[in-house]
Amino acid sequence: MVSNVGTWMHNVGAAWLMPSLTASPSMIALGQAATSLPVFLVGLLAGALAEGLGIRTVARVFGVDPEYRASVVS
Repeated sequence: MVSNVGTWMHNVGAAWLMPSLTASPSMIALGQAATSLPVFLVGLLAGALAEGLGIRTVARVFGVDPEYRASVVS
C-alpha cells in the first residue's frame, strides 16, 4: 500500500513537471507511458503467474503465507 502511494506521488509529480520541461505532447505522453508501463507489465506477469501456479504456491514461494497473515489479522 505504501509503495503504491509512492508510485502515485511519482506519477503526479512527473505529470506536473513534464509540461514545464517540454511543449511536445508526444514527449509528455512518452514520459507518462515510461512511468506506468513497468507497473502494468509486472502486475500482468504476477497475475499470470498466480493463475498458473496457484495463489498459495506463489505466496509461499515469495514468503507470504496466507495462514500467517490470517493469524496476524485476527
